[in-house]
Amino acid sequence: MKRIWIAAALTLIASPALAQGWYADFGGSYGFFEEQAISDTVIPGNRGELALHDGFGVTAALGYGWQNGLRTEAELGYRRNGLDKVSGGAFGTRYTGDVDGHVSALSGMVNLLYDYKTTSDLTPYIGAGIGAANVTAVSDRLGVDGSDLNFAYQFMGGIRYALTDRVSLRTGYRMFTTTAPEIRGSKGEYMTHNVEVGVTIGF
Repeated sequence: MKRIWIAAALTLIASPALAQGWYADFGGSYGFFEEQAISDTVIPGNRGELALHDGFGVTAALGYGWQNGLRTEAELGYRRNGLDKVSGGAFGTRYTGDVDGHVSALSGMVNLLYDYKTTSDLTPYIGAGIGAANVTAVSDRLGVDGSDLNFAYQFMGGIRYALTDRVSLRTGYRMFTTTAPEIRGSKGEYMTHNVEVGVTIGF
């Protein structure tokens, strides 16, 4: 009998918080771009690189945690970054200029995540997701004001800290990207790197 109680206790200790059942997750992020390739007739040579300011993002997800550590969830997200500079070249000459406006993405994703079991209140996790994102670009300088719906995918990882058996805090990294959006003759890339924090609440 003593061995049974010890085994049961170890099982509870090793089980991740929110191990099974429905949960809601809410997050915020600090997002930044690498320089993005862009093609546009207003750029010398019609092709160049677009630099963006750091921006922000928010996510909200409804998910279900399984006993084997897997979690599945449906997620809505929004990200926005201001435009900074555009550069291009023609005839062996390089041009760089300031550019106004912003780029944003409204996304709907389906995610699959895995929680690594530990013997503490800290639970590492990894995950990936696929879905769609409506990418919007607005810039008077580039002559762009519109949106394009694109296939999207993401990879994420981080650590959750259990405050209670129903509430945990998380922090981590997420790479979010789409197929190349094309908006009124301007075609570019969309890929953000995001440092995020959030809270997960079990039902």
